[in-house]
Amino acid sequence: MLHAYRGLSAQRGFSMLELAVVVGIIAVLVTVAIDRLLQIRMEAERASVAPTVGALRAALGIEMARRVLREGVGSVAQLEGENPMLLLAQQPPNYRGEVEDIVNQDIGPGDWYFDKGTKTLKYLVQFTERFQSDSTEPNVAAYKVILRFQDINRNGRYDSATDAIQGLDIEPSGDFKW
Repeated sequence: MLHAYRGLSAQRGFSMLELAVVVGIIAVLVTVAIDRLLQIRMEAERASVAPTVGALRAALGIEMARRVLREGVGSVAQLEGENPMLLLAQQPPNYRGEVEDIVNQDIGPGDWYFDKGTKTLKYLVQFTERFQSDSTEPNVAAYKVILRFQDINRNGRYDSATDAIQGLDIEPSGDFKW
């Protein structure tokens, strides 16, 4: 019986050192997991913007072909600076429309809107931890419809009499990266 009693007394709880080591390991794992989740969240937002931009490019291509067939190549130039969201059959649910002043609008992080003043389509970034932009507007990814043309007379702008249209594209307006 004395032998069984000794076995029970040898079983103690965790020492303070063991407990501190376990808590330290858990803290490191939680820190790494949170950092990874923030990165995944940001990547998911960036990945959700890409299909919208792709759909806008496709809609621009379709509208360009339609205009060339109906009105001629010169009519394509009118699309530069226009709101490409209007070309989509169905706009994204987070598109808030055309605005002149964002201050008085119901626009929040994760929303698209067309700035009529700058003729720029803008996305207000939701997860801004690693988003970087050279824009005066923080946390905004801006896109613009650009006319591609061969500048034959080399004056830096499209002239319908001399320059040849090559196409339309939607490009980032300014430098930003996720």
